[in-house]
Amino acid sequence: MIYLSALVLSMFITIAIIPITIDLASKYRAIDLPGGRKIHDRPIPKCGGVAMILGALLPILLWTPGGPFIHSILIGSWIII
Repeated sequence: MIYLSALVLSMFITIAIIPITIDLASKYRAIDLPGGRKIHDRPIPKCGGVAMILGALLPILLWTPGGPFIHSILIGSWIII
């Protein structure tokens, strides 16, 4: 049951953060412009991964026991992002 609640919380956080990251991406011009071999016909924000990691981070911090292993996993994830 704890995994389901973590999944649902992560999903709602990600859904709530996506509009904020889209606005920030537009403000700071972090967008993918159409052209060449791209199939989209309007500028698309490049920020979906940021919203997903922020949505996954809170349930991980809430429901995992804090230890050096979890901290090293989180630090490694932030380096990759």
